[in-house]
Amino acid sequence: MALASVRVLVADLRMRLDDLQHQVDSLTAYSRALHDENDRLTSIITAEAMRDSTVYYVVGTRKQLLDWHLAREAGGVPLTGWGRTLQPAELRDSTHFTVGHMRSRVLKLDEGREYQLLSPQSTSALETHVSADGVFRGSLRIREPTAFWKGSKWLLILAR
Repeated sequence: MALASVRVLVADLRMRLDDLQHQVDSLTAYSRALHDENDRLTSIITAEAMRDSTVYYVVGTRKQLLDWHLAREAGGVPLTGWGRTLQPAELRDSTHFTVGHMRSRVLKLDEGREYQLLSPQSTSALETHVSADGVFRGSLRIREPTAFWKGSKWLLILAR
C-alpha cells in the first residue's frame, strides 16, 4: 500500500513537473517575442530620432542658389529686375545641402565674408548678430538649436 501511495505521489509530481515545464517553455517563448518586439521598436525610434534631428544647410552665391533651383527671385521692377529678392524655392534637391545635426551650435563659415539667411529660421535663437534683413558676418552661432530649426529643417545661406 505504501508503494502504491508513493507511485501515485510520483505520478502527481511528474504531472506537476510537466505542467511547470510547459509554463517555463511558454514564458520563454513570450520573453523572446517581447525581446524581438523591443528590438524592432528600438530601431524604429532610433531611425525616427535620427530623421527628426537631421537638418540641412547650403551656402551659395546668388547665381549658385538660382542655378541649383534652391532659391527663386521675387518682386522687383519687371523690365529691369531691380529690387528683386531671393526667396527659398518650394522644391529642394538635397544633393547641394550639407547634412547636420539639430544640436550643432556652430556653422563654420568664412569669418571675413558677409552672408544672408534666406530661409525662415528664428534669428532670436542665434548668438550671432543678424540684421533685420537677415545679414550677418562670419560663422553662424546658434544659442537655442531647437528654436532656431523650428521654422524649417532646411537652411539657405546666401554668400554675398
